Amino acid sequence: MNFKLKMKRFQNHLLPRLYALFLLLAGINNLTAQVVCPNNVSSPSGCPTAANTTIDASNTVLSNYCTNPSDGGCATYTFNNLPYNPSDPNDCGVSICFIPSQGCGGGGNICVYETAGGCNLVAVTDNQQYCAVVKATSYQVTICRPGGGPVSLTNLSVSPCCTPMVACKGLNAVNIEGCASDLPAPVTDPVQVFDYEACGAVVTTSAADAGDMSFCLDGDGYELTRTYTLYFDGVAQTPTCEQTIVVDDNTSPTISCPSNVTIDCPATPVFGVPTSLDACDGSPSISVVSTVGAAPTSGCQAYT
Repeated sequence: MNFKLKMKRFQNHLLPRLYALFLLLAGINNLTAQVVCPNNVSSPSGCPTAANTTIDASNTVLSNYCTNPSDGGCATYTFNNLPYNPSDPNDCGVSICFIPSQGCGGGGNICVYETAGGCNLVAVTDNQQYCAVVKATSYQVTICRPGGGPVSLTNLSVSPCCTPMVACKGLNAVNIEGCASDLPAPVTDPVQVFDYEACGAVVTTSAADAGDMSFCLDGDGYELTRTYTLYFDGVAQTPTCEQTIVVDDNTSPTISCPSNVTIDCPATPVFGVPTSLDACDGSPSISVVSTVGAAPTSGCQAYT
């Protein structure tokens, strides 16, 4: 009886409490540690104190920077000579990218501050690329390692902001005397057709003809419009470029007739075979239009 009573108390009181304790311990085990950035400020009250490293952004090859700061694990980097023209309203800025990390390229959380307009925490990153678009000739960033220790900037890149652009150069119309084989082939070099800025995309072009594509069969030559389209990474761009092309065969064929012959009556004449030439037809056909004259009954007769 006592055994049954103890089991009932265990089931009703102790077992639920043990289960709740298990859930609590499991939840604690799954908690993610909170990153506390040094001097974490969100107002223009000044960035964490850090030694400054100046970077000349006009260099075509930027170095990697690894420092061992003594002030709370923070280091400031100032980019000068950025390729930005503030007087150009079409200048969309400069893209600055880097990987901030602990040590010299190691993992671990890094706090990234921008000093423009004060000091603002803009990212907490774990060895991931950080990019900023800057409309200025200089840019300053401070990175801090929670708990102190070496920090680094690697994989630096500075590049002007790029806006894709397409414009038609204006192709000259083509109007030539010729044959079907003289139809000009499409231009394959897009530079000859378009002014463009692809911003690193793969550039291709295509041409499509429309209009009178029948040569001679309808009484004249080609009269068509050729439309060129530019593609960035396979995506069609606008505007397209159009070119008018006319190819006509306006030169009449020539015919060479056989010489006149004289025969004795009453023989019937045998006509020679004429020949002909045409610039676009290698084998022009010749047909007899009429024969004038008949075999004479007496005297002589002229045949044409």
